[in-house]
Amino acid sequence: MDRGEGDRTADGRPAHGRRGVPHLKRPRRAGRAPDRRPGAARRTRAGDGRGDAGVRRARGGRHRPLTAPGAHARDGHAATGRRPGRNGRVTTTLRPAGPGEPLSGEPGSAQTFDIRVNGRRVGGLRLLVRGTGRDAEGEISGLMVDPDERRRGRATVALLAAEEVLRSRGCLRADAVVPARAHGALALAGALGWSERVRGLVKHLTGPPPPLPPGLAVRAAGAGGLRLVTREGAGTGHVGELRVSRPPAGAAPAGADVSVSTLRVAEEHRRRGYGRALLHEAERVCLAAGGHVVGATVPCRAAEALRLLASLGYEAAEFHLSKPLG
Repeated sequence: MDRGEGDRTADGRPAHGRRGVPHLKRPRRAGRAPDRRPGAARRTRAGDGRGDAGVRRARGGRHRPLTAPGAHARDGHAATGRRPGRNGRVTTTLRPAGPGEPLSGEPGSAQTFDIRVNGRRVGGLRLLVRGTGRDAEGEISGLMVDPDERRRGRATVALLAAEEVLRSRGCLRADAVVPARAHGALALAGALGWSERVRGLVKHLTGPPPPLPPGLAVRAAGAGGLRLVTREGAGTGHVGELRVSRPPAGAAPAGADVSVSTLRVAEEHRRRGYGRALLHEAERVCLAAGGHVVGATVPCRAAEALRLLASLGYEAAEFHLSKPLG
């Protein structure tokens, strides 16, 4: 018989395959027939391996997580967060703390803001604007988050929102002072692009400093100024200058009774111990004024001055950070 001919089924198809093998219909797998009634997808058994994910796949065709991150803005300030809840969103915002004068771009304008999570206050900070035009700068101070709300990104969102507020007021740079003990705040600032500009150091005095080396003398030089001179025969030679002042309340470095604002040694007289002698004189001035803490504010690029102060027992008390906003 020719392969193209043979018995056919009722619908006209060949009853055999290409090689003469009959077409056999695979039997249905034994088991319960699928339940196609409305709502059957919700009635999945706890032990069938599907659970809630199976219900979501039956409804939407793909898996959807129980919580979705919310990231949106409110009132022009950054907001983001995540937590399980009705809509799975946490909104962190920066809002004015009271009905006071709003923060403007005018020099000296300041305003306090609240950090709020879904309308609930969890912290705050203060913003200040200095200078105008290309010299416009902003200052962020008093950043605080409640202890039970920390390590949840509240300070990160608040700091980024504060930068946006200062940028909208025309500030080209933001400054902040962070205590040396605030390791978490320092790490956060570094992660957000802040860099050290000035370092505030303090030394707690426990006794009188050593006397001046032979051949050196100190002369007064104006208000709070001291001049270190060398005795050379009948004359004297100027080798360095020191200016010490009592810092006003709230000035840097915090906690210092006397602050060294100027320390200068002539280039040709450096590396001879004159800077050390001048700092000892600052300690003498502090003790004579009834104080016990000497402070100094040094630019972070002055590596030699920082090493000298560290060798005399000065410790970092605060870091002055900055970040460009342009």
